[in-house]
Amino acid sequence: MNGIDLFDSITALPAELVEEAETHRFRKTTPWLRYAAAAAALILAVGVGGVLTGRIHPPMAGSGSGGGSPYAGGGGDEGGENGYSYMHYVGPVLPLTAMGDAAGVAVERHVDYDFSPYETRTENLGDGGTYEAWSSAAIVTDDYMLTNTTEDDKTLTLLYPAAMTVNEAVEQLPAIAVDGVKRETAIYAGPYSGGFRDASGGHDPNERVNLDEISDWEGYASLLSGDSYQAAAFAPAPDLNVPVTVYKVDDYVCAPTDAVYPSLQISFRVDYNQTTVMTYGSNGGSDDAQHGKCSRIVGGLTNEYRPAEPMYIVLYGDDIDGYTLQGYANMGGDPGTEIDASATVTRYETTLDAFLRQIIDGMLDGRYEWQYGADLAASEIPRELLYRLAAELLTQYGVLSDDPYERYFGRLEELFEAYSMRRILYLSFDVTVPAGESVRITAAMRRDGSHDFIGKKKNVDGYDLATRLGSTLSFTAQRASVSHTDEIVMGENSFGFDPDRGVTEVALDPAVEHYWMQVMKRQ
Repeated sequence: MNGIDLFDSITALPAELVEEAETHRFRKTTPWLRYAAAAAALILAVGVGGVLTGRIHPPMAGSGSGGGSPYAGGGGDEGGENGYSYMHYVGPVLPLTAMGDAAGVAVERHVDYDFSPYETRTENLGDGGTYEAWSSAAIVTDDYMLTNTTEDDKTLTLLYPAAMTVNEAVEQLPAIAVDGVKRETAIYAGPYSGGFRDASGGHDPNERVNLDEISDWEGYASLLSGDSYQAAAFAPAPDLNVPVTVYKVDDYVCAPTDAVYPSLQISFRVDYNQTTVMTYGSNGGSDDAQHGKCSRIVGGLTNEYRPAEPMYIVLYGDDIDGYTLQGYANMGGDPGTEIDASATVTRYETTLDAFLRQIIDGMLDGRYEWQYGADLAASEIPRELLYRLAAELLTQYGVLSDDPYERYFGRLEELFEAYSMRRILYLSFDVTVPAGESVRITAAMRRDGSHDFIGKKKNVDGYDLATRLGSTLSFTAQRASVSHTDEIVMGENSFGFDPDRGVTEVALDPAVEHYWMQVMKRQ
């Protein structure tokens, strides 16, 4: 919402969820493939994940399905009246909901899509030049009037759901206002909303290496068909207060060499049935579970622009008896490429929770600024939520899950993927509606358009709206409008909008669960 004048932008849990989180035991597992193979697989698709504990399975419905557009052509199979699928599907604007009893509160809703970001603007270059730019996004104002029809005051815990990633929330987190005054909210996160695919794009359950995110409306309809998804957002985080042994490899010394990318390898023996090996700062390695041999490597020992950072070996389970260090002229660790290199190795004991917090704090404080920037640390996303999402990925899909996914190999950097995995964030706040009176709730946010990267539909942006999906509120009327449409061409849409003929506001049929529209930048 930068540059846009918006607002300055729990409940009792089911007993079985609490019991499950408290009794979950981590399984000692370990990667069995070379890291080089992992990197090759991960190149096929980049993304992120995490759900509750290692025993809660991720929702899979809706992933990779959906319809194509007779208007734009391409981009999927027939989707019928529910709209179209997209290679990058942002998800619908979801309705406000309440936790607990909201009986006697009548709700009217008005959603406006402001397309002013499509307006061409002049931006300045660092060298004094300029260029023209515009954004494929809408400013959405989701407005509710809650009227208490009873004779008693009603205090409600309201939830505003927003389908987005944590990284997107840095700039797109909805700003909530009550009667025009900004309201602080607590932020909760549901599980990763998609599933996984194999390397070829299929659904081989034994090869889960690529993310398979929801691509259409039906996926969200399935995801929120019950109350389990929302409940998972409020369940306890996995308990990582378990002991680990850490070996820190640092203070590298490399003899003069002509090697382009000299590296240092640490090798040791380990019982893979008793110990899970995790790393942080490692560039690769190999595992030979049959013979109990493990190696990890760090490269760039002589890189003056980006010196090699510490490498951590994190052992959950039994300790190792010893280790050897060997330098190599490249990252392969191949015989015949040995060079003289050494490092200081420091062993210490801690908990996995403490170590995870240490590396996430380091990431937020600038270690990965090139990738995430400083915005995440300065955003409204609580650090405790960031810890939780990383822990959920590790225990649900990673090497500490009961069934580790092939996408993850024990590199703790993988856990940062949780922040770019699509999910639903819930903004929670309390409101009291006096007897016989009304309170206005407004959620204002920027929403990027759904889109395809290739094909005839690549220049078409999709926006959609759910009228009642996942909501416990009683809606008496809903309306939708579009504004600042001079810079867009309205394509097919189920709302009935026709800005060129003056139709910019419509009443929504409460029996219709989903409305959609497609727009293009006006040339």
